[in-house]
Amino acid sequence: MKSIISEIGYSKYLTTRILEMMLEDKGIEGLSSSHGSIIFNLFKYERLPMKDLAQLIRRDKSTMTVLVKKLEKLGYISRLDNLEDKRSKYIILTDEGKKLKDDFFLISDEILKTIWSGFEEDEITLFCKMLKKINNNLEVRIEDE
Repeated sequence: MKSIISEIGYSKYLTTRILEMMLEDKGIEGLSSSHGSIIFNLFKYERLPMKDLAQLIRRDKSTMTVLVKKLEKLGYISRLDNLEDKRSKYIILTDEGKKLKDDFFLISDEILKTIWSGFEEDEITLFCKMLKKINNNLEVRIEDE
């Protein structure tokens, strides 16, 4: 049996490939799963400081800067001044970014249906619980370093 690390990595690879194919089918190009995470969170929260957005998608500041710049260049997001904290900017969706909502939710639903095909609800719940434990163990290890 392959190691869990290899299996999780392969699942991530396959999910990313499916996402890219589905985005391409919709005529949406140049986005990665990290870009999708940013956009999904902005659908949910409308505007967020970059620091909060980075925490939500679990990326460091320098990675976030690169991701946000690309989304800005593509015309999907923009930055607004944060009147409460001059050092910070809010990230918001542009009208062009908001147009992605229906396609993004459809793609997300399709990917989740594919992932969970053949699973019972209790298996899904257990798997998610176990994966959270694995992630917690890994986060604790990083914090201990």
